[in-house]
Amino acid sequence: MIKLKYLLFLSLILAFLWKSFVPLSLKEGSRLPFIFIEYYLNKVDFDSFSKPKCELDISLKNIFLSANPADDNAIQKAIDNINSGKIFLLDSVYYISSPILLKSNVYLIGRNQGTKIINRLNAVSTLVQKVENISDSIYIFIIEKKADIIGQNVFISFHNTGGWNRAIFKIIESKYQSHKAKLILNKSDLNVQNSTQINSQNSFVFMNNIKNSGLKNIEFTVYTNQYMPDWHRKDFLNSGIVIINSERILLHSVKVNNYFGEGVSVQGGSRNCFTNLECRNNYSHGFHLGSLVRESVITNSNFSNNYGDGIYFCYQVRNGKVANNTIVGNLENGIGGFGGAGDRGNFITLNLFSNNVKSAIHIYETGNKICDNVFINNKIFKSNSEYGNLISNNHYK
Repeated sequence: MIKLKYLLFLSLILAFLWKSFVPLSLKEGSRLPFIFIEYYLNKVDFDSFSKPKCELDISLKNIFLSANPADDNAIQKAIDNINSGKIFLLDSVYYISSPILLKSNVYLIGRNQGTKIINRLNAVSTLVQKVENISDSIYIFIIEKKADIIGQNVFISFHNTGGWNRAIFKIIESKYQSHKAKLILNKSDLNVQNSTQINSQNSFVFMNNIKNSGLKNIEFTVYTNQYMPDWHRKDFLNSGIVIINSERILLHSVKVNNYFGEGVSVQGGSRNCFTNLECRNNYSHGFHLGSLVRESVITNSNFSNNYGDGIYFCYQVRNGKVANNTIVGNLENGIGGFGGAGDRGNFITLNLFSNNVKSAIHIYETGNKICDNVFINNKIFKSNSEYGNLISNNHYK
């Protein structure tokens, strides 16, 4: 009888150890037994995924703005003239000729039927021949060809760098190939005098270090006669909506399609919410998360037919939720880059993946452990190329 008790006790210990450690040693292509799915679901703090609240701050006052075809700065002026509020765009079409700089406690809200914001700017991408620093924040750039970029925001890129390793300037004077520019942002403290290329930073909306703001019921598009840059210059990277180190940002029913870069880029920050988005047919990724983003919620959106990934995980994306999205027909992966730099605690569920050229979900590891991510109840259909993987290059520990 005593031996039986010992055997029972030992079997319980072994069962516990088996249940705890076996899932971490599954080989690529293995299926997770249902008992382990149940086990991991019991470990997930679902309450943490209900944050942030995906809703507007109703305490803010209402401001109403009509379109003025002769004033491309009408939206920016409305933002600059208030400390806080919800700006309702009453008309169907508005024009801009520089990025909208959103600030804390301000929302832009289109009509229920939708409002279109059109960027008139030409996209310019050209090489830098010489750089002269004439004060702490003022530089002279000599470029390879004449470019009409007076008043534009531009970013300076460098050899062997990508993503957000770049500095942003505003062009304040132009004469032939010489351009005087004022430094706006140098997030990575780069040596500007080593720059090799200058590109239009003509995003639709730019948010930097703000809180409690957002966009709703708006479609962003480029001017139809726009000059497109040389796609073969690999340093060229732009994003339709840029969000840097910001918190409690809400994007709801926002469209960024057919853009000459990424649809939306979120770098750093926390507790941001993205619902009912449409990021399709963009030249790069549909949606880009990176630079220590925390607690992002991406739901009920469409990230399809982009030239890159539908959603790209870049660097230490933590504790996010990606649920109920349609991610179809992207030329790279449905979700790409996952795990390459320590993405942890993310919950990927109830998404539809189909006909992405490489993988539905591409998970890899480059010396950084990825753990505590949950992938469950996603509908995954075939990939169309020689890659043929649903989930590829996995390494479980």
